[in-house]
Amino acid sequence: MTFRAGHFPPLFRPDHSFGDDETHAPPARRRIEPSLSLFRHHTIDPPKLIKTIPILCALFIPLSGMAGPPPILTYLDSFGGFGSGNGQFNDPFGIVFNPANSKLYVVDNVNSRIQRFDAQGVFELAWGTTGSGDGQFDAPVGIAVNPLNHQVFVTDGQNRRVQRFTAAGVFVSKWGTTGTGNGQFNGPSGIEVDADRGWIYVSEESNSRVQRFDLATGGYLGKWGTAGSGDSQFVKIAGLSVDATGNRIYVADYNLDRIQVFDPTGAFQFKWGGSGQGNGQFTASFDTSIDEKGRVFVADSFNDRVQIFSAAGVFLGKFGSSGTAPGQMDLPAGVAMGGDGDLYVADRGNNRVSRWRIVDPPEVSIAGRKRSTTTKRKLTIRGTADDADGAADLVRVIVKAGKRNLTAKGTSRWKGNVRLEPGRNRIQVTAVDASGAISAPATILVRRL
Repeated sequence: MTFRAGHFPPLFRPDHSFGDDETHAPPARRRIEPSLSLFRHHTIDPPKLIKTIPILCALFIPLSGMAGPPPILTYLDSFGGFGSGNGQFNDPFGIVFNPANSKLYVVDNVNSRIQRFDAQGVFELAWGTTGSGDGQFDAPVGIAVNPLNHQVFVTDGQNRRVQRFTAAGVFVSKWGTTGTGNGQFNGPSGIEVDADRGWIYVSEESNSRVQRFDLATGGYLGKWGTAGSGDSQFVKIAGLSVDATGNRIYVADYNLDRIQVFDPTGAFQFKWGGSGQGNGQFTASFDTSIDEKGRVFVADSFNDRVQIFSAAGVFLGKFGSSGTAPGQMDLPAGVAMGGDGDLYVADRGNNRVSRWRIVDPPEVSIAGRKRSTTTKRKLTIRGTADDADGAADLVRVIVKAGKRNLTAKGTSRWKGNVRLEPGRNRIQVTAVDASGAISAPATILVRRL
């Protein structure tokens, strides 16, 4: 999270969200069909993971006609494994990283607790037991942090409340009761802090709405949403995220397989999505997270992948596939931006958290007009290149004219001499950084008379 009747049944069952068997012994592995609840008991014969070996598997699907190349997602490692011991999980859901203290918090749903890790996934502490008392949980789902004072907020689903803790898990306060009135909850799920405005947003799966509260006191400030499939309506909501400006709130309307975007007052802005497995389609759009460039990462849960979009909802790429191997996923439930370009995914079905590195390819441009005519047989072109995220130095700029490739002189400021054939010449330039990432090509067309 930053975490946050239709074809899915309710997120929370009326009496108990996860049944009465508290042993949670997992039966043989099976696939989850869309007709079943996304929130279920663990159904996997779990691997006894401690930590996987890092591998490189950059995965992305670019779209033609985009303004720039999509980020490259490289799988780093994962941590977890099924169980109730330190660092183990039984249905990890909400996940959030606090950049102010480099702590990662994971909601361990069936174990009724919150676990804290360092940025590399090393276990540090846990808190919570099953119950309704202060500091206890019954089906916790969402989690958020206030980076200004490191406080942690948890949506306590079946207790229908929000609890507030210190960074070390010490109970501070709570608010909410069961109901449909202002400040009441029925299936609180996603939660997100806007520290600059002093607000906190909570989405409700069963009340089909988003409520806004005072960050300091938990006092009710406003709400929006009703049940339905129109704009500003919801069937079942899960995660939500606020962008860096605080002006856009992205809500994962998972039962309708879409993302809806609102301003801070709840006024509808736009939406995207649709049911399916294609690019930009979802089968349970369950959580969102936003990076520093404003790109939106969506946990596409039943498609076992994460999709990447521009701030306006334009598809940029995707990563993940179904399975248990490193870099694969089974019902990803939460996504969270970390530090140093990392992204964390709560891989619910595999009872682990996977860590990915976001790398932006370099950018290159060509000076002058994009179309020109000349009588010369040779042409000198110039331009600039930039390492977009500062992660790796530029190593070369490649100029392609027809079947000929040449390495330009210089990198951040470069030039190259190309031989022109009679007629139309298409010249493309790309930049390469030390990681091997390649920019989208810059192109000019030159006609030689």
